[in-house]
Amino acid sequence: MPTVKQRRLGRDELAGRVNYSASLISMIESGHRSPSRDFAARCDEAFGTPGTFARLERRLRDVPFSSGFRPFEPYETAAVSLRLFEHTLIPGLLQTETYARAVLEAHPNTGADEVEERLAARMARQAVLSREDPPPPILWVLLDENVLVREVGSAEIMRDQLAHLAGLGHTRIAHIAGPQEVSTGLARYRGFIAAMEAHGLTPDPELIVTAKSFSIDEGMRCTQLLLQRDAGCTAVAAGNDMLAIGCYAALDEVALNCPADLSVVGFNDMPFIDRLRPPLTTIRFPHYQVGTEAAQLLLERIAGHTGPVKVLFLAPELVVRGSTGPPGGAA
Repeated sequence: MPTVKQRRLGRDELAGRVNYSASLISMIESGHRSPSRDFAARCDEAFGTPGTFARLERRLRDVPFSSGFRPFEPYETAAVSLRLFEHTLIPGLLQTETYARAVLEAHPNTGADEVEERLAARMARQAVLSREDPPPPILWVLLDENVLVREVGSAEIMRDQLAHLAGLGHTRIAHIAGPQEVSTGLARYRGFIAAMEAHGLTPDPELIVTAKSFSIDEGMRCTQLLLQRDAGCTAVAAGNDMLAIGCYAALDEVALNCPADLSVVGFNDMPFIDRLRPPLTTIRFPHYQVGTEAAQLLLERIAGHTGPVKVLFLAPELVVRGSTGPPGGAA
C-alpha cells in the first residue's frame, strides 16, 4: 500500500482522520497486519484516491488465509513430512467442509463472502494429501481424544465472566479476544458471544478487538483501539490475564481509572495477579486438577483398563477482586 508520507501525512494525523490507531497503520505498512475493507475505504477518503486502497485491499484478500497462517502456507505445500498435534480442533488438513465452515464463521468481524473464500482455500489445501507429483507428504497427526467427543468452543468458558459484569449493571461490554487461529482464543470469543446473548445483550462489533498474541503489548494495543473508537464501553472482558494487564497499561497512559472508568476482567488467575493495583478480577481454571485427571486416565490405560471414553467437565471459578465495579464513566 502507498505510505502515509506520499501525501505528507504523519501516522498520527492519518490515524485521526480514519479513526484507527497509528500503531495499527504502522503494522499494515510493514505487512504485519492486513487492512480491513473499512480501513481501505477510509484511507481512500482521507487521501482523495478513487478506490486505490480498496483495490489493493481486495488484492490482499485474494490470499484467503489468516495472517497467522500465511507465513506457513508455502512450507506446507513443499513439505515431505507434516507432524500435527491438536488438543481442541481438528487440523485444517483433515476438516470436513461443514466443520471448517463452523470454525471460520466464529471468527469476529468476518463476513459471509470472506468465510466462503477462506473455506475454499482451506479445502484446497487438502489437495496436498492426494497429489501425485511430487508425492504427498507423510502425515503424522496426534489428536487429544476430546477433539472427537466434545463440542468445540464451549460457551461456559466466558459465562461467569459476563454474568459478573452484567450483574454490576454493565451493558456496553468490550472483548479483547485472543488470536482466533489458537483454540483458546476462538473458544473464549465464542463463549463471550454466547454469554452476552444469554444475558439479553447484543454484542457490538465495534467493541470486539482481536489480539495477535496473548501478550501485554497486544492487550495495550487493543485497549488503545477501543478507547480511540469511543464507542461507550464501561467494561472489558479480556481473553487472558496478560491481555488484561495490557489494558491496565493503556488506561494508565491516558489517566483513566480502573474500575471507576472501566472495569476489567481477565482469565487464568496467573500467579501474583492479585498484587496488581487494583487486584484483577479473573477466571480461575483448575490447571492442577486437569493434570491430575490426565495422569489418572493415562495410568488406567497403561494398566489395560477398558471401557467407554471418559468425558470430564472441570468448572472454572470466578475470582472477584478490585478491578470491577458498577459502571461509572464510559471509555
